[in-house]
Amino acid sequence: MLYFTSDLHLCHKNIIKYARPQFEFSDEGLQQCEDLMLKNYNDVITDDDIVVFLGDIAFLKSEFKPHISEYCKKLKGRKLMLRGNHDTITDKFFLNCGFEKIIDYILFENIFICHYPLSEPDSKREAEFKEIFEENNCNTVIHGHIHSKEPDSSDGIVRFNMCVDYAPNHYSPVLFNNEELEHYIRNEILGEIQIKEKVTFKDKLLHAEHQASQRLKRLFR
Repeated sequence: MLYFTSDLHLCHKNIIKYARPQFEFSDEGLQQCEDLMLKNYNDVITDDDIVVFLGDIAFLKSEFKPHISEYCKKLKGRKLMLRGNHDTITDKFFLNCGFEKIIDYILFENIFICHYPLSEPDSKREAEFKEIFEENNCNTVIHGHIHSKEPDSSDGIVRFNMCVDYAPNHYSPVLFNNEELEHYIRNEILGEIQIKEKVTFKDKLLHAEHQASQRLKRLFR
């Protein structure tokens, strides 16, 4: 199954002031928030599910790296990360945390998936994404970035806010029922990595032997 989530903001205490007032503004409050997100996530996700993280996973100071790494490795599923405006650390770090791939956006049919809502671009990157969105005649954005705010639809664009702290999401990943999109992400984006993990040297040797055998059969028909 396919799920989306966004803007965990691990190790970022100030996010409580901005978007999570139900938690105490303290280290203990931040820990309670992170514990809740982890529990809700793993209560829903299985190892075969695909989870697309739409950016801003953590507040990336170097002293927080061990905690962020340990936390991310506890998250189940096949994890794909789309970069957000706070994701300034190297891709290698997140790959070592268990993410299979790190990219900027996904374009599928009329759906554009990225960190930003593309409503009023406030950065060069978001403006570039909006241009790609328009060039491809998209009408739907799956995004994060705006936290607890309601997504704007006054411009006719359908927006899905996947932030954990958006009230309807209840600090949990959001199931997205679109079999074609799931198939595309599983096979076209993550598929190559899955194949590399499963193919051994013995498998390659057997495949080469099979191909040679088939060539000989064709020669002697």
